[in-house]
Amino acid sequence: MRSPAIAMALAAAGVCRFGAAAMSAPPASGAGGDATAPAVRVYEFHALLDGKPIGDHTFRVVVSGADRRVTSAADFSVKFLGVDVYRYHHRADE
Repeated sequence: MRSPAIAMALAAAGVCRFGAAAMSAPPASGAGGDATAPAVRVYEFHALLDGKPIGDHTFRVVVSGADRRVTSAADFSVKFLGVDVYRYHHRADE
């Protein structure tokens, strides 16, 4: 799973491709096995440029009853001769 907006922006800029598969954490349980605790899943993607890491994009999904909250955080940085030539930072809550 990748963010379509980020993938399109990076592809348009010719910057990178997403390299690692998503990793998900098992649903969290509350202290003592509380069944009402929200389930939490985390998906992490590592962005690569020419096989070298340039940043990460993380999604955190919290499901509590009928409510669902998704938090997205992306940070990419491309350097050339030690100088940042491309930086992208994104935060969103839905």
